[in-house]
Amino acid sequence: MSLLTACKEEASNVNESLKLIASLTRGGLWNPTKKAQKIFLRAEHYFRNNTKPGQCERFINMNVMIEKCCKDTEVVAFFDDIVSESSLEIDKRVSKDMLHSIINLYLRVRSFSFARDVIQKHKINQKQLKAKSLRKEIKRASKEKDDRLP
Repeated sequence: MSLLTACKEEASNVNESLKLIASLTRGGLWNPTKKAQKIFLRAEHYFRNNTKPGQCERFINMNVMIEKCCKDTEVVAFFDDIVSESSLEIDKRVSKDMLHSIINLYLRVRSFSFARDVIQKHKINQKQLKAKSLRKEIKRASKEKDDRLP
């Protein structure tokens, strides 16, 4: 818990970058510190690079993204700073496991959101195709009637 609270920004220090969280909070979301934000921004960078259109049709390779993120020197440095601010002495191996778990959770939630967006786009496209095909069918039917008339 000490590590998690080290990632929490005090309510009095809310700035421009946390406006979205402040508007959605409803008493449950914490304002993350700059270092925590930067860790998640790097994770988002790797997520977007690995989920470009045409690159991941049916499968998101989470292990590759987690590995890249955990080996990123910026991410490790920010996480080490957070650990040092937590006033706990944590073993390096445990610290790495915690970073891995945090990034895994972030990317898993992000991939569910990504999948929901893909499904929603697919449903919208299917509705548009049905609407277009219906108009084409009506045109064909009316054209056939016109051709039958003398």
